Amino acid sequence: MSTIITNGQLTGATINPPLVLDQLILMYDVGNRNSYTSGTALTNMAPAVTSNGVNGTLDNASMVTTPSNAHPYIQLETDDTNNLRRITLDSTISLSTDDTNRTLSIWFWSNYNSTGQYSNSHALLGGKYTNYWAVRNTSATTYTTEAETNGGTIGNHDYFSNGEALLFGAWNDWTVVWNGGDAQNYINGVAVGSTYEMNTDSTFSFNTIGSTSTGNTSNNRGGTWRLGGFLLYNKALTANEVTQNNKVFRQKFSRG
Repeated sequence: MSTIITNGQLTGATINPPLVLDQLILMYDVGNRNSYTSGTALTNMAPAVTSNGVNGTLDNASMVTTPSNAHPYIQLETDDTNNLRRITLDSTISLSTDDTNRTLSIWFWSNYNSTGQYSNSHALLGGKYTNYWAVRNTSATTYTTEAETNGGTIGNHDYFSNGEALLFGAWNDWTVVWNGGDAQNYINGVAVGSTYEMNTDSTFSFNTIGSTSTGNTSNNRGGTWRLGGFLLYNKALTANEVTQNNKVFRQKFSRG
């Protein structure tokens, strides 16, 4: 019998399908009381045997929204520098993307129009030129992906995602798997595009969930979006494992 994460706690019961727990080092899910109960503390609910121990702190408790007919989420807002709503992490997460195996998955919802901002985009993680994970408007209501590492030895434009279609005004599961120096993107459980070969010494690091390039001008990548789930693994998930996790979270967010 496999150990899985239910809506209440880690148990030995089985659901179909179970969330992949092998080498899961960080997991946030505001709808699970192991991750959030009240206030501003967001707890890493990855299994103790693999957890990296990195917890988060919300700017304020009002960021948590609990709809009557849908799974709870955290509202991130970074387009108004004077009223920021972000999540500060206990320490910096740094992924060596050119030579190690990692998986990062973000469940998010947005209908924010970032046209007129830098690269017509708003960042979910990171800042402006490098080391960012962003959603780009190709029209007022059309989204694609755009993300880079710190660039390693070449500097700017070490993309690990660029131009993959996302859903506008709907929940998206955007997962990136780094495996042996290559990055593969999955959108809503399905592999998309070609792999990206990471440059030598490339890393992707962040210590905040929510843009660090705040505001809504051509100099910024600010925006508003909903965070539903956040998963980080110390391994490269297989295509089947990515699809399996997508099914678990899809059950949570299929109501809206």
